[in-house]
Amino acid sequence: SNIYIIDTNVFVDQPDIILKIDKQYQVVLSAKVIDELDKLKVTLPTNEQKQNVQKAIKQINDSFDKRNIKMDTADLSLLPSDFDRKSPDNFILTVALKYKDENPIMLTSDNGLQVKSKGFGITTITLKDFLKQTKY
Repeated sequence: SNIYIIDTNVFVDQPDIILKIDKQYQVVLSAKVIDELDKLKVTLPTNEQKQNVQKAIKQINDSFDKRNIKMDTADLSLLPSDFDRKSPDNFILTVALKYKDENPIMLTSDNGLQVKSKGFGITTITLKDFLKQTKY
């Protein structure tokens, strides 16, 4: 079974992404993603982006009650010592690393996070490719 780990940028571009992931798969959100979304709802440059983030937060909130979704916190001890301990991407990466035995899929459009995830043997997919696959 697969577990989807969703990066913050995915929610900005596709606030209803959780609805597009088959219910048979668990979704695990890094607490850092929730934290970042909370900040972005006021700091993003366009109203459309701010509204997307508001929609995403509402969608996440609704999804906790309706499907297999949970939040987990970072474990920075899983990072190699040369990785930045303050990087939000690395917080999200460690959540995926916690689930390494359960075949996590990192859903992100961030090239840096993709490279790091792949470097640790974690399957990654961009939002664009995911949406093509699911034919939405």
